[in-house]
Amino acid sequence: MVNGWDEIALHGHLRANPSLGRDLGFETLPNQSTFWRAWHHRFSDELRDAVQECSDAIVQAARTRSSNTPS
Repeated sequence: MVNGWDEIALHGHLRANPSLGRDLGFETLPNQSTFWRAWHHRFSDELRDAVQECSDAIVQAARTRSSNTPS
């Protein structure tokens, strides 16, 4: 998926950080299979590429500024 994370890692991170999920617009946290279906069946190749590029840029900017980033 994104930044080396699969849907299990993403779900676990959002479950451990509920305020982040709310900041991302989730009223409730979807289960991990919902993330998998969205990534593999609902997102186009172009959208997946765009998400990957944006996430890479965000992580790189955070690391440049010595901010903590999830690993």
